[in-house]
Amino acid sequence: MQLYTYRARSLAEAMKLVRAELGPDASVLHTRVIGSPMLGLFGGRTLEVTASDEADVPSRLPQDLSARTKSEMPAAELSDYRRLMRQNLRASVASETSLVEQLANQT
Repeated sequence: MQLYTYRARSLAEAMKLVRAELGPDASVLHTRVIGSPMLGLFGGRTLEVTASDEADVPSRLPQDLSARTKSEMPAAELSDYRRLMRQNLRASVASETSLVEQLANQT
């Protein structure tokens, strides 16, 4: 069995790498955090994921979830969605007046 090791800053990032290279049916066999806990406080945390596209590992999801089609499963790109939401909020804060300013202008 061929094992592949990926390193990333988050699990979502690591899963993107696994899916891009090994496909959607790849199995994650092991995860671990690399580095000291102090590095995690400063954003230097690294996650190591070991995966294989040959292993047939049973799903840990409840039966009702594992029976769903792949299109119904939540996307791993949730972190990208959150990042885009934050960017949009920052852009709107720069261009729009705050609620406090709007209330102050009404009186």
